[in-house]
Amino acid sequence: MKLEKIAKINTGLLTTRKKAKSKNLSKGIYKLLTVNAIDNYGNINLDKLDDFYSNEKISNQYLTKKGKIYIRMNEPYTSIYIDEENEGILFPAYFVEIELRNINFLPEYIDWYLNSDKNKRNYLKAQSGTLIPSINQKIIREIEIPEKTLEEQEKILNVYKLFKKQMELLDNLKIKEEQKFKAITDKLIEG
Repeated sequence: MKLEKIAKINTGLLTTRKKAKSKNLSKGIYKLLTVNAIDNYGNINLDKLDDFYSNEKISNQYLTKKGKIYIRMNEPYTSIYIDEENEGILFPAYFVEIELRNINFLPEYIDWYLNSDKNKRNYLKAQSGTLIPSINQKIIREIEIPEKTLEEQEKILNVYKLFKKQMELLDNLKIKEEQKFKAITDKLIEG
């Protein structure tokens, strides 16, 4: 089933029109969703969000909301599912918001599918632009979502959550091993 049949899809804020000329003239400060704040698995690193100084109060329609999905329109086209920890982040125009309207689909399942290698290969085939390759909203709207029962979706999500947890543990292990190696190297250099 096409994504547009089960979800409402909205574009993010064109931030250039709302950016304050200086911090002193700002009418509000918002955390801004950026490319660097999202890992390959759709996790948001809150420490990597940018501060956005706005020339006016931003409408709530441009702030992330629990239960919705946001997808980058440029490579690597990562989607993110928003939980209560990640609400209220300003999302710019190079993201689209996906709000499910069909109770037969779990938003986390849609997020999983949008992040799947199979789906990302389709993005690569459909992308345009050479300097900054991107996809458009039409591509997102026409994504074919595999229809699964809610029970099947839950099973997929359990495996996906386990995979994400394993990747997080491996990433943390890698960081610790790099720190250990640097400490050993420093000791060897110092004698």
